[in-house]
Amino acid sequence: MSYMTRNLVQQGHTWYVRYVVPTKWRKIVGKSAIVRTLKTRDLDEANRRKHGKLDEIIRQVEAQVFQRTGSNSEAVAALNELLEAPDEERQDIYTEIIADRAEDIAERGHDTEAHRYYEIATGKGVPLSTVRDEWLKSLEGQVTAGTIDGRRHAVNTFVDAMGDRMMNKITPRVATKWLSDHLEPSGRSPRTLGRYIGALDLMWKWARRREYCDGLSPFSGLTGELKKTKRRKRAFSDEELKTFLEALKRKQNSRPEEYDIGLLLVESGCRLNEICELRVRDVHDGGEVHIKDAKTQSGNRVVFFLSERSQEILERRTIGKRPDDQLFEELRPGGQDQKLGHSVSKRMRATLAEAIPEAKAQGLDLHSIRRWAATVLENIEDIDPVMKDRMMGHSSGKLLTDIYSSGPEKRRLKLGFEAYAKSMLHRIF
Repeated sequence: MSYMTRNLVQQGHTWYVRYVVPTKWRKIVGKSAIVRTLKTRDLDEANRRKHGKLDEIIRQVEAQVFQRTGSNSEAVAALNELLEAPDEERQDIYTEIIADRAEDIAERGHDTEAHRYYEIATGKGVPLSTVRDEWLKSLEGQVTAGTIDGRRHAVNTFVDAMGDRMMNKITPRVATKWLSDHLEPSGRSPRTLGRYIGALDLMWKWARRREYCDGLSPFSGLTGELKKTKRRKRAFSDEELKTFLEALKRKQNSRPEEYDIGLLLVESGCRLNEICELRVRDVHDGGEVHIKDAKTQSGNRVVFFLSERSQEILERRTIGKRPDDQLFEELRPGGQDQKLGHSVSKRMRATLAEAIPEAKAQGLDLHSIRRWAATVLENIEDIDPVMKDRMMGHSSGKLLTDIYSSGPEKRRLKLGFEAYAKSMLHRIF
């Protein structure tokens, strides 16, 4: 089975996710496998959707099983009561209650589940899946839905490969085996594997603070064993960027927003979503644009679009609209985080692949426009380095500018963008 079709089956032209019910649970569930439609004919999209659907199926199966055998969450609740007991006498009482509950589960013919329940409830071990669910729930409202989904996928990658082990049974040897036998053969990039390992390491540290496990994380330092990638992301060359813009321009009649967005990216060095999320109220006279709700606090800033080309785009896309209207009304939210740039980024990447077929192999992507802009700025001697950071939406690493200052005056910012515009126009237009 290839990694692209793991847990997937195709019926007709549509892809379905398939979950194999563990043998010990099949009598309870009444099935050996559960198949659910993903409502897509595209394999890449099916792979993106399957993780959430698998999680949904697993939660439903576990709920069905543990209604009869004693759930993980019930065991964790019992453990919390035990840990918070004010004295030894109360601890003894809770321990007896836990033992009675485990015996009740065993009498129903579920010895394995009874043992598991007792281990969790008495603090001898907590399964990875239980910690995963509590950890991810604690992250809600603190990080994006996409980040939570990525971390869930990372933990599930471990569980799928190594089983839903008790936290105290996961040793450095187990973690290393996961890397060597499952992660590296998957063909995923070292950077992706590093994110998986990092997510498990973060979860372990969170669990240790809550006494679900102890000792150093078995995933700590594991990224040091990853093979280094030879391909690095890089900036466009001037000629490559010209080629890409020309390809976007050829599609201007059918998809004008892509060319408009491409030009605004080039003329500001902004991130894609910073441009896509703009509202009419963010655009002011003289090409002044306020970037809000950026990826980082430093990203919230003022940028200036000073060429006739970019100012024409801003005027055309604001005239006759209300302040809360989108600048790019064609865009619709998409992806886990419901970003307006989700779909247009896919289309623009496809255009890049058409214009420069070797782009991906050479480390080029849409963010290479921002890398190009940073390169242009780096080589303008008349702009102060701290000002360059401000213009790009980066922190400068200095206490004065990052913490205490409210930022440079618009007059100074505009002078910086004037110098950038002059250099940028000379290089590619």
